[in-house]
Amino acid sequence: MTSRFWKSLHVVTLFAVFPVASLISLPLAAPAYAQARSSETPDKASKKSYGGSGQCGQGFQEKAGECVAIVIPENAYATNASYGRAWECNRGYHQSEGLCAKIVLPANAYLTSFGDQWSCERGFRKVSQSCVSIRVPDNGYLSEANYGKGWECERGYRARDVDCAPVIVPDNAFATNTIYGRGWECDQGYRITDSHCEAVIAPRNGFLVVSAHGRGWACDRGFRAADDACVKVSVPEHGYLTGNLYGSGWTCERGYRASGNLCAAIIIPEGAHLDYSGNDWECDKPNRRRGDKCLQG
Repeated sequence: MTSRFWKSLHVVTLFAVFPVASLISLPLAAPAYAQARSSETPDKASKKSYGGSGQCGQGFQEKAGECVAIVIPENAYATNASYGRAWECNRGYHQSEGLCAKIVLPANAYLTSFGDQWSCERGFRKVSQSCVSIRVPDNGYLSEANYGKGWECERGYRARDVDCAPVIVPDNAFATNTIYGRGWECDQGYRITDSHCEAVIAPRNGFLVVSAHGRGWACDRGFRAADDACVKVSVPEHGYLTGNLYGSGWTCERGYRASGNLCAAIIIPEGAHLDYSGNDWECDKPNRRRGDKCLQG
């Protein structure tokens, strides 16, 4: 109990000598040497070291080893560029002979960040230093392209010099939404002949197909096209039909190869076997093919 009493007495004595406010403020006092060191650094024009090289602060440029203040013209702002102008014009101004001149917008234009720093509004085209209204003809509409006429024709019309002319769609056809070609296509089952659509007649054992070229029809499986007819495919012995709509329409079984209109058996020499295709042979290793034989080495 005596030890506890002296400890309490020591704390009371400490607060009596140093008030609470003084004790709190003591560790917050800045050392004198820190204030002296900060006063040695010049304001704004200080050089920052990065890997041994110097860089001036914003608004200054290095010249002959010193940081020189950049002269910024009116309506401009400083950049971080270490060479060149180190300043850029404000929006709405452009650089001209070392100054920032105001961009004069023509009627129906708006500011941009490229080129002449202005563009024409939708429905207008740039002509010299002005924005001229795009004349859209009847049955036309403004396009999104920045080239050409600036307008396109509605479906069922084709662009001419300054207007949209109606597309004459023949019977059994429909108008297309394209600026190229005739502006119309024939219905399914019809083919273009001159300027009209003619019905496609599929021959016996044939059927209609959707195709921009050719006959407009194809033959059933087991038949092939010959002139305007579908003739039966003659499959030889050891052959079978294929899904090919053109050519012979058949191929030979494995172990046989086509020879004219027949399937001839493949003669396999000693020391050989059928290859992967099944229509030829290859030598067993280490033999090598020499003509119709397999020889060593």
